[in-house]
Amino acid sequence: MQIFWSTFSAVLGLIAIGVLGFFLLSRKFLNENIFSILSTLSLEISLPLMIFSDILTKFEPSQQKDWYLYPLYWIGTTIFIFVLSYLGKFLSPKEHRKEFFVSLLFQNGIFFPLAIFSTIPSFNSYKTDLFLFMIFYAAFFFNFFSFFFNGKIEKLNILKTFHPVLIATIIGITLKLTGISKLVPNFLIDASKMVGAMSIPLLLLILGGNIYVDLKISKKFFFKTIFLFVLLKNFIFPLAVILILYLLKLPKNLSTIILLQLAVPPITALPVLVERNGGNKIITNQLLLFSFLVSPFSIALSILLLYRFLNF
Repeated sequence: MQIFWSTFSAVLGLIAIGVLGFFLLSRKFLNENIFSILSTLSLEISLPLMIFSDILTKFEPSQQKDWYLYPLYWIGTTIFIFVLSYLGKFLSPKEHRKEFFVSLLFQNGIFFPLAIFSTIPSFNSYKTDLFLFMIFYAAFFFNFFSFFFNGKIEKLNILKTFHPVLIATIIGITLKLTGISKLVPNFLIDASKMVGAMSIPLLLLILGGNIYVDLKISKKFFFKTIFLFVLLKNFIFPLAVILILYLLKLPKNLSTIILLQLAVPPITALPVLVERNGGNKIITNQLLLFSFLVSPFSIALSILLLYRFLNF
């Protein structure tokens, strides 16, 4: 049960930071306009620097010879999530079907696992594996969201494709493979680590603040849709992938990363993109909020079941 309580505590810490963001905005300590700046700082500066420093200090290609296969595992995982999401959307009311579908499909696959891996010592070595696994996720999310939401195929956006997360990962891998990483001064790596450490708290403060903004204009809660979503996203999805992982017999690190892709709440940027594409931001935010609130228990339970079934 130790793994359950460790994971539960790690995710509960994320909720605490989100509550702080909610409180700061509700008490007018922060202005709503600052969140766009904080979002850019977190996603385009802080997170890439965390990835860069982590790869330079922990990635060892000679010891981890199958690292280049990790993006292929991500592709397989994404296809599996798509199938479950497509089937699951038919359980939602018609008026919420698009929002329900993309909320199931696009998971918070970097920040939640990263926070868990950073908090639990036995998972700390999985951080670099996660970055390699998720190398193409940002490009996939920002380029193809509109297609999955309303069927519109937009022109490929170079800036979104070569997101700072992707660039930082490629630069870090290249420096390690060529041996040039040894020439990078320690003070630059240390500075990158310090700035990178801000990424998770910043994003969760933003999440809490955005929830406050949206709750102010919410006239009602769609509890039937919320219940069905949380049941699927937080419980059915991870149980389904545990059965697949039991059959595949993948290593412990990959099994844990893949499980979390199915178990974590939706990505925090989802309500904004839904609104930009003409969708219902309110219901999207409610799905995100309740999945987030239930996640300490559901993620901890999923990890416990995975370790019991696979005898890790």
